[in-house]
Amino acid sequence: MNQLPLSFCLSSGFHQFMAVVEPNYKIIREEALKKRLHFFKSTVEEKIRNDLKAVQSVVCTSDCWSSLAQHSYITITAHALNNDWSPMSFTLTTQEMEERHTALNIADKLENVFFNWEIKDKVTTVITDNAKNVVNAVQLLSNTTNNNIPDVTCAAHSLQLSINKALKEDTISEIINQSRLVGHFKHSNLAKQSLLNIQKQLGMPEQPLLQSCKHGGIQST
Repeated sequence: MNQLPLSFCLSSGFHQFMAVVEPNYKIIREEALKKRLHFFKSTVEEKIRNDLKAVQSVVCTSDCWSSLAQHSYITITAHALNNDWSPMSFTLTTQEMEERHTALNIADKLENVFFNWEIKDKVTTVITDNAKNVVNAVQLLSNTTNNNIPDVTCAAHSLQLSINKALKEDTISEIINQSRLVGHFKHSNLAKQSLLNIQKQLGMPEQPLLQSCKHGGIQST
């Protein structure tokens, strides 16, 4: 939950903390905690397998991404409807991808995951971003497995690419560049107060300036 290593339970600081919070609590050892996690993993994995066996068709999403430490990963998620028409989603894998992100390597990853989870013949569609290597990977997988798996590009990613292209237009780009000058007022209380005083003198509404910013890959002004 807090993304701390299991060895944290052995640290002297944690022992001192628990001695104050609950002196009678017996701190679990790292090995015992690992056994519990392995048991929990097996239980969840078995339930996911049973749920996937009960459906006829599965749609998968795939994404290659990098951590803050610049480690490359691939995540593959399965989506299906159960007998009650309730949607189900399962993260089948998130694993480090040390090899180059070529279409062949990505196709191998997809095929191995589909095989391990016994859904190779159930996958009807793979949804990806618009990266050429990922699109080609699904096409390559479709050709090698003879399953005719179509690739569907993510609507949100396609829309964002259109937005990014529109933001490069001269007229819009000029407005964005001007809005970036607002940073001076955002970081200076003196400049901000001077602006408000001038707005008062001119009888204008006292409105703060908006700055161009990026959040989650989406740019707004």
